[in-house]
Amino acid sequence: MEDSQDISVQLLSGLRNSIFGRPLSMLSKNLGNEQKTMIAGGLAGCIGKTVTAPMSRLTILYQVAALVNNSPPPNKLSTSFNGLSTSNPNSVAFMKNTDPLLLTVNRLVREEGFLSLWRGNLIMVMHRFPYSAINFATYEYLRKHVQGEESPVTRFFCGATSGAIASVSCYPLDLLRTRVAVSHPSAPHGTPSLQSVVRAILAERGPLGLYRGLSVAFFVNVPALAISFSVYGSMKDRFLSLHSNLYANLFIGDDDRLTPLAALISGSVSGMISSLLLYPADVIRRRMQLGSAPSSSPMAARAHVKQILRQEGLRGFYRGILPEMLKVAPMVGVTFCCYEFIAAALKAPPDDN
Repeated sequence: MEDSQDISVQLLSGLRNSIFGRPLSMLSKNLGNEQKTMIAGGLAGCIGKTVTAPMSRLTILYQVAALVNNSPPPNKLSTSFNGLSTSNPNSVAFMKNTDPLLLTVNRLVREEGFLSLWRGNLIMVMHRFPYSAINFATYEYLRKHVQGEESPVTRFFCGATSGAIASVSCYPLDLLRTRVAVSHPSAPHGTPSLQSVVRAILAERGPLGLYRGLSVAFFVNVPALAISFSVYGSMKDRFLSLHSNLYANLFIGDDDRLTPLAALISGSVSGMISSLLLYPADVIRRRMQLGSAPSSSPMAARAHVKQILRQEGLRGFYRGILPEMLKVAPMVGVTFCCYEFIAAALKAPPDDN
């Protein structure tokens, strides 16, 4: 167990002696705890999303494949900003939602190149940094100011509130990321740029088009974060109660932090539970972001539900669940793991040498 603690000391020391040492030391000295929490949360979210970006794109492709195949974009403008090829039946945009995962990966790499697995990742990182920063900062603030003893119920409330605030603040970037993720080079105008996607949405639907699907996103993101923070907090309490350096008290001068191993396990479990419960709503959200329905109202959501049941059956609500599980466990696990480590590094006494 002592070896585990020595490893943690070496990691923090190595980080401070690296090229990040000076800015890290300046941040530790000059920022308050709230700002440090935002930075730790934002960076952790970016790392977690980037590591699992290929699985994230595959999940989106499976979720919207039936919509793309059965409902081609209604006009030239929509074809342009969706970036979907209507002329190439072999394109990934027109993959079958029943294709095996490995077959889809092979086609994606063969037709678009290996780096296409990270298509839309820049927008995703632009979305994820403020989204995660707001989530963690709001959650930590509420958790510390809620009256009474902390419990799974209070964590659920804090997680739901932070998720609602982050969703409203950052939703347009999530929508843009979805549009870019399903694009294909064989589309009439090639792979769309971020600027062209924004211009096309504004031209077709106006500013409110950037919030298309927000109602369903609320139904997905708010309970997802509530469940994740609640489960993670409960598992964290359990690990801390073991008083083992393998799971707790690994970071210097901080007895309220998990080890990377415990954070990875707790985050992975919390992410899988929330994703399994809410995946059907996430399928609806993605299809609303791309579909031809004129609004993001509950009526539009019900129309997509009826379409899925009619064309695909109940299985349609779980299209892409395999890449989703392969994505969400490491993504949430890595995010919480990085958050614990970065937060501890920022709060550790700065090295003035």
